[in-house]
Amino acid sequence: MDLRGPDIRFWRKHLIRDERLLWDGRPEFEFKLDWTAVTMCLPAILFTVVFLADAQLFEGGFGASLSQDDPGTYRLLKIGSIGATLWCAVYIARTSMLIPQLTRYALTNKRALTRTLLPWPKVTVKRLTPMTEVEWNGTAPGSIFFDTENVRYGHKPTYPGLVGKFVIKERKNGFRNIADADIVYPQLLRAMEGKL
Repeated sequence: MDLRGPDIRFWRKHLIRDERLLWDGRPEFEFKLDWTAVTMCLPAILFTVVFLADAQLFEGGFGASLSQDDPGTYRLLKIGSIGATLWCAVYIARTSMLIPQLTRYALTNKRALTRTLLPWPKVTVKRLTPMTEVEWNGTAPGSIFFDTENVRYGHKPTYPGLVGKFVIKERKNGFRNIADADIVYPQLLRAMEGKL
């Protein structure tokens, strides 16, 4: 495999003794419209429908429009529709375009490494052993997942006496949506068995 690119120097700094870099890559671009994005788009759609309905239906012979009848509410609807639309656009851009551009993957003969820059820079390391669970959906582009881990996230209570909510969520570590998964997967299996 051709290992030339801007990330090779970064990965070489993270190699340990007797470790060789076998592959490096990044996720392919994908447009994600998940349930979070749909939920966030609902206020934008609602504000826009109310805004357009007010502008079209109540003008002319049907009576006074909301802009004439209640300018404060009308201004709030305009600001709300713009704000909700921007919120939704930023979320979709972040999950679909920004995160894949700021994520890098590397495979060595001993470890699988993931470098992410959002929400803060970090490198995640997964040691490869014969006991490592690996799952691949069999497609290219595709995703290769390692052991599933439970992630605990939430927030601490901001006011005394209130209990903060924590959610336990399953998250799979791995190389998500890579173009050459069919090439990386066999190398990963050989690295797990110590044959590389």
